[in-house]
Amino acid sequence: MSRGKLWSPIPTAEQELLLKICVGYDPVASWNAWRALVAVEDLDLASQRLLPLAYEELRKAGVSDPDMERYRSVARYVWYDNQVRIGLVERVLDAFDSAGIPILLLKGIALTPLYYKNWGLRPANDTDILVPPERAHDAARLLNDLGWHCSRSGDIASPMFRSTIHALEFESAQNISIDLHWHALHDRCQEDADALFWKHAQPVALNVRQARTPGDTEQLFHVCLHAVRRNQVAPIRWIADAAMILRNSTIDWDRFARHAIDGRFSRSIAIALRCLKDRFALAVPADVLARMEAERPSSVERLEEQVNAGWMPRVLRSTGRRYLHYQRNRDAAAAPANFIAYMETIWGLSSRNQTLREIFKHLQPQGRSAREE
Repeated sequence: MSRGKLWSPIPTAEQELLLKICVGYDPVASWNAWRALVAVEDLDLASQRLLPLAYEELRKAGVSDPDMERYRSVARYVWYDNQVRIGLVERVLDAFDSAGIPILLLKGIALTPLYYKNWGLRPANDTDILVPPERAHDAARLLNDLGWHCSRSGDIASPMFRSTIHALEFESAQNISIDLHWHALHDRCQEDADALFWKHAQPVALNVRQARTPGDTEQLFHVCLHAVRRNQVAPIRWIADAAMILRNSTIDWDRFARHAIDGRFSRSIAIALRCLKDRFALAVPADVLARMEAERPSSVERLEEQVNAGWMPRVLRSTGRRYLHYQRNRDAAAAPANFIAYMETIWGLSSRNQTLREIFKHLQPQGRSAREE
């Protein structure tokens, strides 16, 4: 992956109008305002991903317009692409079942049948599966045997690696990706971090088989936590995902708050909930939002706000985010002993001196290392 610009999860004015169509917030007026500002040919990738859901909401609102056929064609393509992915994933799930490896499906491949209820409304892009940390290496070897490849799959055998990195991407010969998670969340790599995800798991139906996925409350928390992470593609789809979960489930808000407080995510979750409530009129309880906003931020959260504020040079900001990730996970049983050992694990290096040289190159404003963050 290149080091291109990282886009914000908070939508632009044009993206907000498109999202209002998707969440049913006066969709016809929002559509008229949106298409007066943006030509379909000029849509950013994040907005293109929302067109199938926008089409469905406009269709239900009785809109008839030549542009609707273009949106419908995107939905047909998304349906077909998702069917190809599901077929591959179902074979993987069968193999994992035979090997006795428990799995939870995460993100789009679970959100679509549970809350969107139509495979044509949300592109899956990749597939995320969660396994228990102690079975992660077995899962990686099984994926390799099935023809899915990852250059660092052997590293998963190391408890230190599993306490530092939460997931790895595996690719098939068809260039379809599976993200193998042994922790559901990027910022929580402790041994018991996912206990509630497993405890409150629920069934989800794919095409020809059943699987399991986190409960509604954990799904919403997972989506909201992704709201504050920047990405190569503007991750604004979290708003549509949150709207569909809220529309089609019942949330245990006390448990939701427990996730935020125990993980030291109250400030980030408050930002996400405020956006959902104020900008899209979604059903976020006022007392839950007030509780998140009143929670005293931890030292890590306060430092995260400084790092993400935007005033830092990019090179310092990326290093700061790595340091914060190390701080969040340094209490894991097998966590690296110090930040140098952490970066050695992240980069897959074999000595302290190599790691120090890499950090020095990484901090240079010119001629920076091409290593991924």
